[in-house]
Order: sequence, then structure tokens, then C-alpha cells
Amino acid sequence: MRVAEYIHADLPPLRLVNRRTEEYVGSCPFCGGDASSDRFHVWMAESSGRPAKRFWCRSCGEKGLLDRRFGDDRDEAAQARAAEAALRSAERRTIQGRAAGPQAAHIPYYRQIYNHVALWAHSWLFDEANPDPLRYIAERGLSADDARRQLLGYGLHDPLALVAYLQETAPELLPYAEEAGVLVRDQRGTLRTHWNLCGALVFPYIVDSDITDLRMRRIGTGHKTKSLPGSLEERGATFPMGWDTLDGADTILITESGEFKALIPQAAYHA
Repeated sequence: MRVAEYIHADLPPLRLVNRRTEEYVGSCPFCGGDASSDRFHVWMAESSGRPAKRFWCRSCGEKGLLDRRFGDDRDEAAQARAAEAALRSAERRTIQGRAAGPQAAHIPYYRQIYNHVALWAHSWLFDEANPDPLRYIAERGLSADDARRQLLGYGLHDPLALVAYLQETAPELLPYAEEAGVLVRDQRGTLRTHWNLCGALVFPYIVDSDITDLRMRRIGTGHKTKSLPGSLEERGATFPMGWDTLDGADTILITESGEFKALIPQAAYHA
């Protein structure tokens, strides 16, 4: 296996698999994966008429050009400096006991963070100045009462809004926010909200009154529900939606993967 290298400051280390097309593979910055993943592909060279510096994830479907999605790194010297800074940042987090990926021992901290994020997003779903997300939920067959019961939410587009909220409400949890997958660092090393949480509906997975995971979906047709990055097992996110309703139930309905498909039968039961 080739040694992983940093080809862009906003991407995890990737492995070179094709020298001709300069194709790299590794974990996805949007949907996760571990060090052995090959779901996320980046082509740094032009190939078959396709532009250089394009990316595609065969798991979550995210694709585009690096410079448009993550910022322009065409200056090789600047790119080298950014990559070196990212490497130093990762080394510092490891020295400080904060690995880049999730750790099973930190699951209690992740769940506290998910609780804070879910409450933050839930408040924005019902903000009068932001009517579109709640209207979309209604179009999908769920009422405002259903949204309240399931603690559904909406993440703001502003990449710094969640950072400010966590700094104010739970500063002691910030060292674990990157591991939990809710925050990432940009090219300058500044904390920001993970891309999947920005401008998306937020579905909390609730187990024993605790939130074990968050899933996100942008409004409109053609969008898929996305996960936070990182290993599900190491984040403690191995429970299905609706787990709390299984206890003592006489009948259990298993739906196809999809949060709305799971929530609509529950809404009908409560109605």
C-alpha cells in the first residue's frame, strides 16, 4: 500500500493509485471512511477530456472541482505550505491526545456534542425568518408537531455559526468536535461547520433520550441523506432511527433506508 500524502489542505491524506492520471483515493471528507478507504477519488491531471483537480465519491456521490469547492490552490508554493500546516496540525492533535478520527473512548463526548448540535438546529428549524425547511418537511408528510417530537432541525449556511454556538454553550467539548465530525478546519486551519451540516435538514438518532448520531439532507429533489464523517462504530452511531420506539412494541415496521420513510409511519402511529 502506498504511503498516504496530503494533496490539498482541506482533504484527508490520500494514496496515489494511478501515476498517469495522478489519481488518488482515500476516505471522504463528506461521508467519512477510515485509512484503508478508497471511496473518494481525486484526479489531479487532465484525463479523457476531463479537467484536472476533480473529485468524486462513489459512496455519497459528492463531486466537483477542488478549486471551486475547497478554494483555489493553484499556487504550488501556497499548496505546499498549506499541506505542511495541515500535517503539523494533525501531529499537534495527536500529541495532545486528539486523533484526527473518532475514538470509541470518546463516544460520551460525541453524544454530548450531538445533543448540543441537535438543539441548535432545532431552534433554527422553527425560526420565523427561515420558513423554507419547515415547509419542505410538511410537503414530505410531517407536521410541525412531528418535527418537534423527533427534534428535527436545520443547519445554517453560515460555516461559523455552529462554531460560535459551541464556543458559547460547551467550550469544554470543542476539542472533540472534529473527531465527532461536526466541525472541520479550512485551509487556514480555522474551525468551521462540516459541509454536510450547512444548509441541511438535521435528523437526530435518539437512543435512551440521548442523541447517538446526526444525519443530514439538503432540501429539494435529487439530494441524498448524508452522514457525518468517521467510523460509525468509533462514533457510537450504530443504532437505527426509531430505536427508542422498539421497547415494548408489539409490532415493528422496518422501512427502506431513509429518514422520512422511517418517520412517516411513526407520525401516523402518534396521530
